[in-house]
Amino acid sequence: MSSTYGCFSLPIKGLSIRQYDIYKRSWNTFDKIQTYNAQVSTIVGSNPTASVSYWRYASGDEKAQYIQGQYLHQQVYPGSNFNSIG
Repeated sequence: MSSTYGCFSLPIKGLSIRQYDIYKRSWNTFDKIQTYNAQVSTIVGSNPTASVSYWRYASGDEKAQYIQGQYLHQQVYPGSNFNSIG
């Protein structure tokens, strides 16, 4: 059984509200960092001397959320490319 929440679907059989919230936070962290890094990549591509930098993780927890969010994206959309940018 799966259900759609926002922009992603997860199997919810046995999934607690707490685990769902962790997954959602990880999903959103991945989206936020990928979007930021894609914008930086575009800026650097058009202006190599621009003084912008790719995302710097605020903590090890944020990096772990990013990695988990990347994994979730790969599970929901297996045919898409979710390689890290930056």
